[in-house]
Amino acid sequence: MPMLEPLSVSNQFPDYPLPTLPDTSGMRDCSWHNDTCPSFRKGEFIVWVDWPNDADREVPGGHRFIVCALDDEGCLNDEQPVLETDDWAEVQAILN
Repeated sequence: MPMLEPLSVSNQFPDYPLPTLPDTSGMRDCSWHNDTCPSFRKGEFIVWVDWPNDADREVPGGHRFIVCALDDEGCLNDEQPVLETDDWAEVQAILN
């Protein structure tokens, strides 16, 4: 049986401009092609990193970074995001 490579931005979103990603070191890449953009997990949070060009986003005018809480089983904890922002420093403040 062939080994499958781990899910990642590069194999789930091959057209995503990787140089535009913020520093996601210390986070687990859990990007999935059925989502609208790459995602990363740290602790009890998941962070979606939308496309840098506003016109490429599912919701033009929406924020680039969306942080949601996860429950003990790793499922979305609430329907409301913890944070929606265009500022990566705000995301890091929540994750740390």
